[in-house]
Amino acid sequence: MKTVGGLRNSNLAFATVCLLALAPGARAQTSDEDGLVSASESKQGSESLRAEAEADSVSWLEPLRYSLDVSFRASKNPDSSEWPNQLAIGLDFHKVVTSTRGDWGTLVLQGYMTRWGDMSVPRTFDDGNQWELVFRSFFFNLTPLGRNKPNLRVGHFEIPYGLDYVIDTQGWLRQTIQARNVGIRADWGLSVNGTLPALEYELSLTRGTGHGLRSEGSPYLVAGRVGTPREARSWLGLSLLQGEVVDPAATARRRGIPVDARTGDLVRRFRVGVDVASSLGPLSFLGEASYGRDFDDAVVNLFAEMNWEISKTGTLVYAQARHFSQEFREDWTKEDVLVLGIRHPLDRHWTLSGSFDYWLHPFGVTGQTSSFRFQMRCRL
Repeated sequence: MKTVGGLRNSNLAFATVCLLALAPGARAQTSDEDGLVSASESKQGSESLRAEAEADSVSWLEPLRYSLDVSFRASKNPDSSEWPNQLAIGLDFHKVVTSTRGDWGTLVLQGYMTRWGDMSVPRTFDDGNQWELVFRSFFFNLTPLGRNKPNLRVGHFEIPYGLDYVIDTQGWLRQTIQARNVGIRADWGLSVNGTLPALEYELSLTRGTGHGLRSEGSPYLVAGRVGTPREARSWLGLSLLQGEVVDPAATARRRGIPVDARTGDLVRRFRVGVDVASSLGPLSFLGEASYGRDFDDAVVNLFAEMNWEISKTGTLVYAQARHFSQEFREDWTKEDVLVLGIRHPLDRHWTLSGSFDYWLHPFGVTGQTSSFRFQMRCRL
């Protein structure tokens, strides 16, 4: 895969944004005009000009939140002696750009140095044992119009589709079926988003290449989700996407769907989906159903989760059922997976997670029937 910019430019962009996020706001400087005013008048005039300048100036230091995020995860297949693993070390910046006249927008930067060991890696990685800078999020959400008005998001952000867009799965073992529906989690582009009293929405146009930028083919992705507010105890959302998107897992071609030299690993993809959630005390129920096509083959993906959060400790215990099916040229091929997982905070900074995946019907000819995964994550 060809990429534009590469690791060197990514590092430069990462450093530039960090410096901008920490730079102090400009302060107005005033002086007397040719000594024609008294000291008292000069002082009053300077204070007046300074007050006006400070009213218009943007605050770059407050409010600013940042944290160090370190995560190590590994998995074990009983049929293999290997321990595929991933190490990620990153910084999270969250900056509300504001002045005394109101908020202008939010800058979010999540850059991680990531290393994959003994496992399949995304196609944007040149080698499975090297470090690479990955941006999970790198965007500015412009919000000058105020509450209940449209906002403009520009940069690298999460695709607005399905449950994964609503719940927090970035960097955790707990996942949904986003990979089978979209193929990539985040992408470079822009979106229009906002919230209304009874509705939230986002419509995006992105490059369709995920982490990297590429020149061959004509990748693109149009996606959108509209739903009831996620802060409620129950919500309902509708999602849609259409495009030619990089599919890192190449799931749509396991049975020989032809891909010519021009498209390479691009998949012509369409999805329409519905997601729901409801809470009853410490119990929550989540569900998602999607229908669509990869090239000309029909795809049906289903997801259900029941979880229990222990308020005293913050521990989350969950059970998931995932169903994937695709109508290849010969017949339908399906995969059914059951997942049992737990996420337990050891203290304010350290969190231990584990999950057990069991394949009732493996997809393709992998033959894998079960897998155990664990993760240790620290946020300072």
